[in-house]
Amino acid sequence: MYISENRIKNVAVYGAVTIFCAVFTIIYYRFSHEIYSPYLTWMWCAPFAAGIVGAVMNILRKNRPVHAAALCLYNSGTAALIVYMALRGILKIAGATSSYVIIIGIAGAVMIAAGTIMKMLMIKK
Repeated sequence: MYISENRIKNVAVYGAVTIFCAVFTIIYYRFSHEIYSPYLTWMWCAPFAAGIVGAVMNILRKNRPVHAAALCLYNSGTAALIVYMALRGILKIAGATSSYVIIIGIAGAVMIAAGTIMKMLMIKK
């Protein structure tokens, strides 16, 4: 199934997620007893960059419809990357570790890469 991307909706959603991540980081740091983590500090960059890359891909594709699976992979990968950064930051601040968190980050990166490739190659003519 091919769908058209709504640029205004994408910008609004990625903008809202970026603002949420920044506010989450500020509130979390307020109660973290002056302990900081680069993962939480830069967590807002993931949705911001994903929104910009998505917009650039839209321009390169000349706003042609894209396969729904590509959008799902791209958006799910972005969400997984945000969760990975939040968990890594929270665990670092708490002084704990988990070997399973890295799996979320790898899965997110793979989904973003697959979604990006599909977005650029599977274009309805």
